[in-house]
Amino acid sequence: TFYLVDQHAAHERIYFEKIMDSYRSGDAPKQEIMVPITFDVPFFSDEWKKALERFGFSIREFGPQTYAAHGIPIFMDLSGGEKLILDFMDGIGEDTDFESEDVVTAIAQRACKQAVKAGDELSSQEAEQLIRDLSQCRNPLSCPHGRPTFIRMTRQEMERKFKRT
Repeated sequence: TFYLVDQHAAHERIYFEKIMDSYRSGDAPKQEIMVPITFDVPFFSDEWKKALERFGFSIREFGPQTYAAHGIPIFMDLSGGEKLILDFMDGIGEDTDFESEDVVTAIAQRACKQAVKAGDELSSQEAEQLIRDLSQCRNPLSCPHGRPTFIRMTRQEMERKFKRT
């Protein structure tokens, strides 16, 4: 038996579960960043700020309608943190219900853009870590969008494909 892993779908699943675990725990480990990520907020509400903090960001006011993230979730790199904030801000409105599991899930799914791409070359250590991380997921069989993370092929299936049986 061998397995073909879709590294993008697998990494999306891993990333999604880390983001959701951070949100659900409300106490995500953070890493401070030297240069804050600044962004504008078109409306006033503390709810979006609380939601970002639950995802693992440290947010402070920076000016009128401008805020700065001084910390990002520990499992993200700087560009991933910035993209998540910008995607987050693009996807919310004044009436966004951050208590809704569906809303939070949709936000987390948008963050999956940070996953490695299908054509990205991984070192053997990175590939092994990806598989270890995927094996720790609650739902390792598919990405958050429903695509399979891997396919399994048995010896018998391979022999049939090569017309050996």
